[in-house]
Amino acid sequence: MATYSFMIGLGASLAVLRVVQHVPRWQSPRWSDAALLCLLASLIGARLFYVFFQWPFYRLHILESFALWKGGLSWAGAIPGAYFGCWFMAKRWKTDFLKIADALSPMIPPLVIFIWLGCWLGGFAYGWAAPQGAFWGVPARDEAGVLLERFPLQLIAAVSLLAFAFWLETRKAPFPKAGQKAAVMQLGLAVNLLIFIPMQADPAPVLFDIRLDVWAALAFFLFSAAIFYRLFSRSEPSRT
Repeated sequence: MATYSFMIGLGASLAVLRVVQHVPRWQSPRWSDAALLCLLASLIGARLFYVFFQWPFYRLHILESFALWKGGLSWAGAIPGAYFGCWFMAKRWKTDFLKIADALSPMIPPLVIFIWLGCWLGGFAYGWAAPQGAFWGVPARDEAGVLLERFPLQLIAAVSLLAFAFWLETRKAPFPKAGQKAAVMQLGLAVNLLIFIPMQADPAPVLFDIRLDVWAALAFFLFSAAIFYRLFSRSEPSRT
């Protein structure tokens, strides 16, 4: 658990750094504060979502709801939390929500990549066990600490997201409209989750014999695709 928390902290630090690197130096304190607030909102959302779906336990252990160091975060709650953080900053600064989302979108790759790596080291979101002698098996622990050769789901998910982020950062064509960069980044994340979450072998609640987090990933993908279509289906550039 300590390793997982460390990886999340490292990813969050790099996420803030990436935001600061994309803005003028004189604006870095302002945007670092915005990034930290967005991270806080994501953390609260992730915890609230997890507690909600584990309510039979937390109903009897209310104080345990605040014990973040014991684990228990949900990506499905972190995303609405991030949206709330962007909305709050847009209201506070009296500016366009989409411009805030664009400026904070560089946070996504480093944070999610290190979460995947933290899952690998911490024994979460692991892949299926590899047959004995399989060349593609990579040692990975489960939630009980058992080390087995497994399909390297977390590592492949992290590398694929890194490749996507590299492509996005090195493309030369600018995004002419506010929100388009954030929409592309969000859709890339949604595709990443939709591909790799169904491959997880760790225990999870199900609905109609399908993991709840798979349903959440599908909903997030459809939502992200709708936003992408709306922002890219209109040719006129945004006003500045």
